[in-house]
Amino acid sequence: MRKPRIVVIALMCMGVVLATAVPPASSAQVVPDRQLVVSLTLDERRVVPIGIDNGADWGDVIIESGTAKASGLTQGTFLRRGIAYTGHLGAQDTVQITFAEGSLVFQATGDFSGPTEAGLLGGTGQFRGVRGAAVITSGEGTQQWAITLLGNTRVDLSSPATETYERELVSTERIMLASAGSTVGNMTLTKGRLVDDSELVADYTASSIVVQDLAGSLERRAVQAMFEFADGTLFVNSMIVADATQLPTKPTAYVISGGTGRFTGASGYAEYQPPSTWTFTTFAQQGAATPVKPTLRGPQEQTRYTRVLTSKTASGGVGDLVLAGGWTRTAGADRGHYNVSAQSVARADARQTLLSFMQYSWGASDRLLVLGLAQTGTSDGPVAPVERAVIGGLGAYVGYSGSVSLTPVSSGKWRTTYQLMR
Repeated sequence: MRKPRIVVIALMCMGVVLATAVPPASSAQVVPDRQLVVSLTLDERRVVPIGIDNGADWGDVIIESGTAKASGLTQGTFLRRGIAYTGHLGAQDTVQITFAEGSLVFQATGDFSGPTEAGLLGGTGQFRGVRGAAVITSGEGTQQWAITLLGNTRVDLSSPATETYERELVSTERIMLASAGSTVGNMTLTKGRLVDDSELVADYTASSIVVQDLAGSLERRAVQAMFEFADGTLFVNSMIVADATQLPTKPTAYVISGGTGRFTGASGYAEYQPPSTWTFTTFAQQGAATPVKPTLRGPQEQTRYTRVLTSKTASGGVGDLVLAGGWTRTAGADRGHYNVSAQSVARADARQTLLSFMQYSWGASDRLLVLGLAQTGTSDGPVAPVERAVIGGLGAYVGYSGSVSLTPVSSGKWRTTYQLMR
């Protein structure tokens, strides 16, 4: 296999705007990595047959939960949500390990039984701003996660590197869940390959869910993609705008949130240039990320809410999609917008637990991505204060980590606190 082409370039594409002056890399000291070993014990596994119920061999949702133990931390919990993309032979996983001291958020590729390695995309509490990766060893109903917490997470925007490849599309499949007159809730699975001079470089899988109908024939989609290279996996996330039921026909930006192998802790952005070119831009990291001051605060209000029933099989609401959005504002800034793609992963009485993928956006290019769990009512956002991990951004927020917290004020209204790092 041909080695990837690495080219250092100036930071010009995608209209990236730097929010703060960037000191030279030499001013940051190398910080040693830390190791954390977490033992997981499975208490419950369930499958929501979204794909089977809709005549597809992908789309079933695997949900696992149980306890988590680590030396020096209060006993916690874990939750895994896997989206099957080839029957049960492949799954696109999101995992959150939660302790009283803070949470860790991962993405991974695995199968029905779970992943063998995962990219650490971010965290909350004492883990706010972390990046890294985990190697996973499975036993009978147990897993041991050997997690590397990178010491060097300060992103040096003056040192970008790019890799550019051509895409070969393998397949595009859809599960149509939306009600008449809307595309909200429709799911798409895209598979393909990246090639360099006709030589295979990586396989990729991208899943998306429509979160909002837009004017004309446009729709907004939440996209999570995995690019599996021989020496590591790269995790890419975004919310994009495209023509309904079509792959992007205009240049489209995505956040590089992390990875495994040589992509461990990766931060940057990716661009898809139609008809078939992918470019990945990552940044060197040296020294510990530092908080961006001042901490931003402001109101957030929900203006739309759609619940999509995903399965014809009785599941008590588990597996259903929640697609919502509204506006947000921070001191001294123009009003922005937020979009949510969430899935119910647990339900009890009048409460449900949602795994939420959120985008906060200001203007045409400034975006911040957030991922994590929250407990909500049956038709609203968080009903108790919740902190979720930042997994990257675009525009002024490229390379950002940290967390976003919501504190309920009244029904459909919250106080938002952004604790950001770079």
